[in-house]
Amino acid sequence: MSHMASIETGFRPSVHGFAFRNRWNDPVLGLFPVRGLCGGMTFAVLDYFEADMPMPRALGPDDLPTEGSVLSRFIWRRQLGSMVAGFGLNAAHFLVWTFLPQNGPRGLTALTKRQVPRLMERLTGGPVLLGLISASPKRRMLRNHQVLAYAASETRGKVSVSVYDPNFPKRDDVVIEIDLDGDTGAVEIVGDRRIPWRAVFIERYAPVSVPEVVVGGEDGRPDPVVTFVLGVAALLALLGLTRLFRGRR
Repeated sequence: MSHMASIETGFRPSVHGFAFRNRWNDPVLGLFPVRGLCGGMTFAVLDYFEADMPMPRALGPDDLPTEGSVLSRFIWRRQLGSMVAGFGLNAAHFLVWTFLPQNGPRGLTALTKRQVPRLMERLTGGPVLLGLISASPKRRMLRNHQVLAYAASETRGKVSVSVYDPNFPKRDDVVIEIDLDGDTGAVEIVGDRRIPWRAVFIERYAPVSVPEVVVGGEDGRPDPVVTFVLGVAALLALLGLTRLFRGRR
């Protein structure tokens, strides 16, 4: 990369993002609580942007779509799509990277730095979906996160990536900083708040058609097909983790 570079895609969270926060409480199969649908929201937002379609009717920051509505079902389907995209490579990234060490030639710091040139190149073609690996001491996949990168600048060994984060709706000031000379992953800056992340990686994505009209709910429940598939995926992830830990003994 050059000494200084800046890339814009025309996306803005205040215009092209959902107005409501990522606060969902729907359980999968009644067993696995869902803390949020960040993947579904970011993938859906990019679908609307790629289709050059206006966002659904505005909702307040604490007003989630009606359960069972067209928009709610669409976001649930995109949540599933965010995991199975690229034949499951996104889910595999989250599963493997969650348990990698931070430093070393194959550590998360080195892996994140290798993502930066690709990210800058991909942004020249439009917004890019990113997976974030949690810095929580408790390494759990459910603590990871998904955001949408839409602009970036690089100067003096530091990259600043502007992102739509569904946890902070309608904010155009949320950025993720990656220090190319440091030994940490990344930090998300939201006003005066700084949120550390162990790693950042580019997610696979394939656009889908978006619903043109959003209406009220029909049955008050998430799409049962999506609910079932997400439950199966969660069970498979648990089995995968069990085998991983057994292999380390």
